[in-house]
Amino acid sequence: MKRSCLPLVFIVLISLPLHAQLDRLVIPAGTPEDQALQAISNEQDAQKKLAMYEDFLQKFAANPTAVAYGNWQISQYQLGAGNPQKALDYGDKALTGSPRNLDILVSQANIAQLMKNNGKIVDYSARGGEAYHALDKQTKPEGLSDQDFALRLEDEKNSSKASYDFLEAAAFNAIAAEEDP
Repeated sequence: MKRSCLPLVFIVLISLPLHAQLDRLVIPAGTPEDQALQAISNEQDAQKKLAMYEDFLQKFAANPTAVAYGNWQISQYQLGAGNPQKALDYGDKALTGSPRNLDILVSQANIAQLMKNNGKIVDYSARGGEAYHALDKQTKPEGLSDQDFALRLEDEKNSSKASYDFLEAAAFNAIAAEEDP
């Protein structure tokens, strides 16, 4: 078993610097995706809004950021409609396109808490912890001074700290709630 894990550990360690930044879902203003989202946000009827998000996913399937955002919004809708399993499924789809997004990971951990799914809580929390700690492994972009890079890194860590703390506490509570079989 130890031998089969070594290549996996090696691959993960090598890939960490490549994915050191946290994912942010940014749809540039004025793009067709932005215009579609404006139309969706102006819709008052929840069922129509859901259908518009489904259309959004199909129309912009080639844009991973748009797909992640659309799936995350449908996840939030499904949670509000009392369908936590569907919410979790759509949130997982969102994480496929944006796996290092702390906002989505926190949302997923919240849904898993509502479902009392401790395994999922720990999974999302661990992924969030990996993303947060990978910030320290970022490489400094060319043309950026050491001081500016340090400030940028500190700002990013500070803005993500509350999410990290929530995920850490959620994982601790999930583990503490587990009973021995």
